[in-house]
Amino acid sequence: MRPVLTDAELDALLAEARSVDDKLKLLLDEERRLVAARPQSFLELADSLDQGALPNDDATRARFRCNRAAALFKLARYQEAEEDVRAALTIAERINLPSLMVDCLLRAGLLAMARGKPKDALAPLHRARDLNPESNRRAIHILENTASAHIMLGDYLLAMELLDEALAIAREAEVDLALSSIYSTIGILHSHQQQDAQARDYFQLALRASRAENNRRAEGKILINLLANCTAANVLDQTQLPLLAEARAIATEYSDLDSLGRIAVYFASVYTNIGQLDQAEQECEEALRIAERAGIVEIEFHALGQLSIIKERQGRLHEAIETALRSLALARRLGLRSDELRSLANLSYFNEMKGDIVVSLSYLKQHTELQRELNLEQMQHTVAQMQARINYESARHNTRLAEAETEVQKLRAEQLVVQMEKTRNDLIAKALQISQKNDLLRTMRRNVKDALDADPDAMRLRLRELLRNIDASLDDDHSWDHFNRQFQLLHPSFLKTLSVRYPSLSTTEQKVCALLKLKLSSKDICRILSIAARSIENYRYRIRKKLGLQGSENLTAFLAALD
Repeated sequence: MRPVLTDAELDALLAEARSVDDKLKLLLDEERRLVAARPQSFLELADSLDQGALPNDDATRARFRCNRAAALFKLARYQEAEEDVRAALTIAERINLPSLMVDCLLRAGLLAMARGKPKDALAPLHRARDLNPESNRRAIHILENTASAHIMLGDYLLAMELLDEALAIAREAEVDLALSSIYSTIGILHSHQQQDAQARDYFQLALRASRAENNRRAEGKILINLLANCTAANVLDQTQLPLLAEARAIATEYSDLDSLGRIAVYFASVYTNIGQLDQAEQECEEALRIAERAGIVEIEFHALGQLSIIKERQGRLHEAIETALRSLALARRLGLRSDELRSLANLSYFNEMKGDIVVSLSYLKQHTELQRELNLEQMQHTVAQMQARINYESARHNTRLAEAETEVQKLRAEQLVVQMEKTRNDLIAKALQISQKNDLLRTMRRNVKDALDADPDAMRLRLRELLRNIDASLDDDHSWDHFNRQFQLLHPSFLKTLSVRYPSLSTTEQKVCALLKLKLSSKDICRILSIAARSIENYRYRIRKKLGLQGSENLTAFLAALD
């Protein structure tokens, strides 16, 4: 593994790289480092080479175009960056390189957000997610960026769901290095909702996580987010100077020019607030040097804005107005409308202090019109956010209702199955009870008949009476009435359908059909109906004939399907 070059070593290599081979080696060996720390140098080095000097394989060319897009992105040259991303993605798709496709799609999403078009970022980010990146860290990165797009759109609830999913992946896969980044994004989410205290709590969580991970680079980025939140909440004062010093040390360690430029502006803001204007001006000049060196236009804008305030407080009104005009031009170029508003307010105030009331009123008018537009947009955004919350809560409510209804239906179905099984068991028990009663009565009848041959005339009369009662009991339909009622609960339309479709069936034949419907054996049916085995076969034959069944058709299966 190659050692990480220091800032001085990297500068020395850049200065010494004169031949095509030297430039190509430096470009390929330190590609990512150059993009991160020296985007302008990377582009100058790349543009000095003829395209034919690059390796001929598509994968290297595609990755080079993707990294070139990253360098252009850092320099706010978004249109050129988009062209490189499209070219890299086309090659990656042609050679079927999913990992590079994901990188390109992520870069496309970041570009769309940088240009203030978060809605356009969603399609490439969703596509990157659909590619199912094997790396958990990459999957988390996709979720984080998708959440960031939704934060910009004001879809805070959806953004939080995505961040919760990212947290779940990080914890399940034990990707500790991702926790600090996720917490930081949650902090940004709260910042957008103007929940500054909660935002700072999450930034502090992110800081602790980054320190536990021993991730100094992430720690530096989180400190920048924390300081940005303090600036937005107007709580950036001299108590934050130790944090600024720590952030500067980390950014210097990693030659992170973007962070160094932002930190210089924050230092300038603190020094301005506490009246140390000379030190504040030095910090702004440092930020402008970094911005020019790295080509980072956004840092130049913020440095100019702060410098204009410093010069006004120093009584250098003419220079303050010139600086504010440069700041306004950059704000409009970058599409930073809230920052444009501040520049207009400064210009109106500076010209008023200068005594040029007409010009001051002109800037004030522009400020008022832009403020009205931004207020309307904020109102629309708030309404959209409220509607999103209503839709979200409504969807959750409907989901809970649907789940509850499904559970009720499931319980009802289970209850019905249990009830039907109970009814079937009751029917079989009743049928067996009838069978046992008839068995008992037949036994008693045989015993009485045997006794008739031996008893005198008086006993003969009493025994004949007993026989009549037994015969009456054997023919009694009371038990069958109860059986029919239970049978109707299990198969409510079976007997009615049977009698309507096949009216020629006798009562006994209908009983046989009902018992066959319960899948009882011929032996059980014989006992229940008190008929001989031969008789049941005759009944089955007559029933088949009346039902019009062919020889190959099964009577029991036919009756099981009939309802």
